[in-house]
Amino acid sequence: MAGKAVDGLRDEALRVAMDIGSRELATEEGLPNLVKAMEKLVRPLRTEEAKKLWKEGARQHGPMSRQFGENFASYTSRRRRWWAKLTDLDNSFKVIESILADFYLESSGLSDQEINMIRTACPTGKFDQYAEKCHEYHHALHESEKRGAVSYTHLTLPTTP
Repeated sequence: MAGKAVDGLRDEALRVAMDIGSRELATEEGLPNLVKAMEKLVRPLRTEEAKKLWKEGARQHGPMSRQFGENFASYTSRRRRWWAKLTDLDNSFKVIESILADFYLESSGLSDQEINMIRTACPTGKFDQYAEKCHEYHHALHESEKRGAVSYTHLTLPTTP
């Protein structure tokens, strides 16, 4: 069994298998030991990727923000996938839920007044509650954005020189 697994290895992964040795790999514990050694090899890379992913998700106007014309169901799903991927990369990564919920709201494209309305409706500050209220209160926002309708709460007037 371990022989077939080793045949598919290349580069650094093959070096790890060679360091373990064919005699040990042939034992019952050989494959689990190879997996553990591989995890040690990629662990720093996974942690670094998790840090990069965190930075992208934490940016208010970054790629994880709700896009103009995107519905809240899609936005919410993307945020959940972002968090699942981040914790999959580094399961020791911990963040208070209220901070994740705040990131969700602050990157939603809603005005400060609309965000305050959601926060008032959900005093516990939970992600799922914020998402539910955004769906409830702003379920058609993406449609008006696609039609080119402008919400005056989102307008910023140019300043005169």
